[in-house]
Amino acid sequence: MRYSKEHKQATRQRSIEAAGRRFKTDGIDGSGIAMQMADAGLTRTNRPLC
Repeated sequence: MRYSKEHKQATRQRSIEAAGRRFKTDGIDGSGIAMQMADAGLTRTNRPLC
């Protein structure tokens, strides 16, 4: 199944916003991809957590 451009853009934006929040609270050395993706409600493969 392919996602629409709009869905991909929204997912990317959620990921970027979650990373920004995580960096502000924990710093760049205190955060990782898994935590950022969980904060965004995604897995590392960009599939929504259900």
